[in-house]
Amino acid sequence: MTLSLEPPFWECLAKHGASVALIDGESGDNYTYGQLAEKVDAVADQFNILRSKSLVMLPLNNRVQDIITYLGALRSGQAILPYDRHTPSSCLRELINCYQPDCIAGAAISLGSEYMYAGRGDDVNGYSWRRNGRIDPINRMLTLMLSTSGTTGSRKLVRLSASNLNCNAMQISSALSIASEDRAVTSLPLLYVYGLSILNSHLAAGASVVVETRSVMEKRFWNSIAQFSVTSFAGVPRTYEMLRANAAKELEFSTLKKFTTSGAKLGELEAEWLEDKQSSSGALIYYMYGQTEASGRIAVLPAEMIKSKRNSVGKALLEGQLRCAADGSIIYTGPNVMLGYASGSGDLYLGDTLNGVLDTGDLGYLDDDGCLFLTGRKSRVCKLYGLRINLDDIQLFFRSKGYPVWVADGQDQVLIRCAEELRGEVETCASELAAQWRLPTICFVVQGTDAFYPSSKLLS
Repeated sequence: MTLSLEPPFWECLAKHGASVALIDGESGDNYTYGQLAEKVDAVADQFNILRSKSLVMLPLNNRVQDIITYLGALRSGQAILPYDRHTPSSCLRELINCYQPDCIAGAAISLGSEYMYAGRGDDVNGYSWRRNGRIDPINRMLTLMLSTSGTTGSRKLVRLSASNLNCNAMQISSALSIASEDRAVTSLPLLYVYGLSILNSHLAAGASVVVETRSVMEKRFWNSIAQFSVTSFAGVPRTYEMLRANAAKELEFSTLKKFTTSGAKLGELEAEWLEDKQSSSGALIYYMYGQTEASGRIAVLPAEMIKSKRNSVGKALLEGQLRCAADGSIIYTGPNVMLGYASGSGDLYLGDTLNGVLDTGDLGYLDDDGCLFLTGRKSRVCKLYGLRINLDDIQLFFRSKGYPVWVADGQDQVLIRCAEELRGEVETCASELAAQWRLPTICFVVQGTDAFYPSSKLLS
């Protein structure tokens, strides 16, 4: 099987006609593909008055209007720099100074004359600003720039092309067998590449998406899943960790037919909990692996393999290839690999600097069936008293004991963060680990916090 990439999905929304594309989870308003295409074209027309290739900074929160603006910018062929509406103005100004966008949509912030912008109150997605000229050119392939952390907090961004985005949407749609009757929900932020890939892959398949602003820890979010018959739910390990720890048994899973997870290895307790839910509902579970640098997804484990390939994150996506170097480094080759990184406006003219080959920075191995198993991350290794310590191994050790923790390098110490109520037990476990590795107990610093789980309980 090969990918069908022409034209990109945002160019052919209208072909799905009267099928529902988006549902506003709060208002219940439906938008058919035909209606969505009209709105997207109208926004594209507004962007078309810019020069042929401009850098457009636009809000991308879980809102229908933001999705329409994003699709309109794609339709117009612009380069997109998304931002979170809740980003402090000072951080937005830093990003503006760094990349000098031609247009800033939806930002009602104060910009002085030194920014060379003119304000408009009747423009795309609310108040916007237009730049009076640009110094640095923009490469024709550049389409989207995303932070690897899913926020605009970092000035180093991933440069993606239209082909990268469209290809990965098709790859995911194929791997997850997404069909027109499928319905996803925005359980993750759209600024996070995993969340955005959910939107892209479902629109590419002519499926529908419920646009929810509420947290997965709110009862109204799950009421929305039941009300709109959502069939697909996506989460990172942290999502499932919170649900398992706080969820009431009466949580509504009856309409869900697919669960997906990516972002890191799912803990054993969460995997058991999820598979228990799956066995009672008949839903499919897909373990996945991806990076922003690969437009979202790299590998998917077929649902029928979750028991025979326990702990695997799957096989390479269609037209992608995985290999592991002698030191365990995971190398991915595929049409969804980014063009490269950008650190400022001077990098916007750069073309494809990677030629489809990505050193993921992760460590792992492939079995005889081509299934990938992750063993750690190169940068997740620290040294304690000359001993090389894999932080992922420590995290898995605690989680296997039933303690959900997050582990980080504290420079000559390992920082272990957990819920305050578990602090004493985790400290005891850390002392046992230190004795096992013949290290001083001061090497492990346990930090308890009341904010480890949300203060607002599920179903509140």
